[in-house]
Formats: sequence, C-alpha cells, structure tokens
Amino acid sequence: MKTFLCSILLLAGKICLAQQAVYFFKTDGTEVKSRVRADYYRMVDMPEAGSKLYMVNEYFINGKQKLAGKASKISPLVFQGQVARFYPNGMKMQLANYRNNRLCGLLYDFYHNGKIQSVKQYPEHPSEDDYDNYRITDCLDSTGKTLVANGEGYYNYIGFDEIFKEEGAVKNGLHDGEWKGTDKEYKIDFTERYENGALVSGVAVGVSGKEYHYQRRYVAAHYRDGEKALYSVIQNKMNALRYGMLSNVNGTAYVRFTITPDAKIENIVVLNSTSESMDDHFTLVIASTAKGWIPASKYGIPLKSVYTLPISVKSPGVQDVFE
Repeated sequence: MKTFLCSILLLAGKICLAQQAVYFFKTDGTEVKSRVRADYYRMVDMPEAGSKLYMVNEYFINGKQKLAGKASKISPLVFQGQVARFYPNGMKMQLANYRNNRLCGLLYDFYHNGKIQSVKQYPEHPSEDDYDNYRITDCLDSTGKTLVANGEGYYNYIGFDEIFKEEGAVKNGLHDGEWKGTDKEYKIDFTERYENGALVSGVAVGVSGKEYHYQRRYVAAHYRDGEKALYSVIQNKMNALRYGMLSNVNGTAYVRFTITPDAKIENIVVLNSTSESMDDHFTLVIASTAKGWIPASKYGIPLKSVYTLPISVKSPGVQDVFE
C-alpha cells in the first residue's frame, strides 16, 4: 500500500512543493499495508526539474538507509544509473549501475567492515539474457588480501550474511573449469563445469539427496512460444472490447501477477487502474494465458516469481489494440 505525503520545503528562501510516495515491505519484498508490519520502507520523490527519474530511497525500520538510487518507473521499479545498497549497520554493501533495470558497467560488493569484496564488469548495453554475463576483475578476502587481480586468480566469494558461497578458478575474467558452492536459501550444494566462461553443466544436490540438472543457473519466467505469441493471445482475447469498452481508453496498463512453480497464475493486480470493469477484463485475459507459461527456475528448481506485463490500449480505428 502506498501513502502520499505533501510537504512544503523552504530551500534558499524558495518555497517548493514536493510530492512523495511511501511503500512498506517485508524482507522478502512482499508489500504490506502499514509500517507496523514492515521490515523496511521505500520513499519515492518526484523527478527534479529537467529530469525524468524518480528519487528512490529505502530504509530499515530502525531508520538506517537500505538503498539509494533513481528509477524511470515506480510500479514496477526500473532502476537507471547508480544504485547503492547498505548493510543494517550502515556500511555500504553494494554499488551497482543499471540501464533499464539491468546491471551494466562495474558492480562493487563490500564486506561488513567496508572493504571491497569483489568487482565485476557487466556489458555497457545489457540485454535480457545478460543475467550471468559478467567478468570478474578483482576479488579480495575480508583482510584485503588479493585473490583475483585483473581477471586472473581463484575466486572465493561469501555472499551477504553467508547465505551464498561459491569458489573456482578465474581466467581472463571468466569462470574456468569446475566451480563449487552452497546456497542456503535453496538448501543445496552445487557443482558446475565451465568452458571459456560458458556454463556447460550444473548439478545441484538438495538435503534429501535429490539432484537437479541445469545449463543456466537462473532462468526467468517466460511464455513458452515467446513474447510475440503471448501478445497475440492477449490481442485475440481483447478484440471483443474494440468497439465497446475500449472506445475511450488509451494508454498502458501494467498487470502484475505471480507464476507458481507448477505454472499456475495467481494474485493478478492491475497497478495503474483506470476502471474496475477494465481491471476485471485484464485479469481474465491474463488468467487465460496460464497454460503457456514456463515458471522461473534456479539450479533447475522451479520457483514462484512475480511478472509485470505492460499492455498498451488504443482506441478503435487504430489497427493494433496492443503493442
């Protein structure tokens, strides 16, 4: 839930009207209705004069900063430029750069004591498939001892709060040979084999001994026949509205929904509602696409994930109802 606050600020003798939105969240990112139930909160300020980017700041409930950055969209967040994340103790945890919400350029991870843990280089113009496309330029232990320098060495990474660990050889900035690791969030140990930086095979073993085989560590939820086929299905379902409800509707709706590990669609929400009746139609249309989705996965394990789909609506007389 979001609340809107309007305040008058006196800056250098000038009176400025600032509009700010406040959102509350649990640790897992679930939005809640009040500060009492929240683990952290997000404050979003309108773009400054001459800018199209919102100011985004997140805080732990104790008031210490959790995140600081800018975004071109709020629902969902689309980060642009530099974003800093912080530990609960106030020390910097990560410094990253984004282009259209995708990592680009240099990414710095830090230990709790403020020392640099690793430096990674992402493509300057990332694509949707660049989730694992990066080079490791440097890695150090918590005392400052060099483990990887200029893309050469042995990478030994301990993630924030020691939930994730991985290690392996680095050659020319790329994963090389056998890598091993542990992910306590998914309760697995994994072994991966790389050639020229490309993952050839991966095996994750759960606490029960069950094995999961994969060729990409993380795969986002996606429509089985591709995005073009998805929008074709949506357009066919909505064509009946062309000369009815769509007669006075123009713009882009953002529909958020959850895709479960067994490929079901749940919790459909229209983020920028224009009318209750239109929201009902969007909900029915998205629900009708359920059979075509492949759920997200990590280490070959199907996951629940949240997907946000933009749907552009045009008045009759324009050939395509949806973009």
